[in-house]
Amino acid sequence: MNFQVHDRRSIERGIILRTPYILISIRDPEKRPVRYRRPAGLIDVLSLAFHDAELCERMALPSGIRLKQPPDAVRIWEFVNSYRNRIGTIVCHCEQGLSRSPPVALALAESLGG
Repeated sequence: MNFQVHDRRSIERGIILRTPYILISIRDPEKRPVRYRRPAGLIDVLSLAFHDAELCERMALPSGIRLKQPPDAVRIWEFVNSYRNRIGTIVCHCEQGLSRSPPVALALAESLGG
């Protein structure tokens, strides 16, 4: 299984893969959904919305911040599991491709023996 991490701009411009793949799309809740191209290899897309934030003991989160929740992780795992025998690549992206999608890809790679 291959894993790729991208930012929003790369996904909207379009990526080309040589294997069937699924896309895990993570965006900020206040932003519009990603406009991804639908090449032949793209099997399905899971779209999630949560902020790039985490709890800190000394700081209160501003109101309106949506953190990643355990049900988000369950949705990701169920999505991947439903396609894992039909795909060669899992693509994860977030707004910048730096803080939300890399840990998702790493956790999936470790869980799937990659």
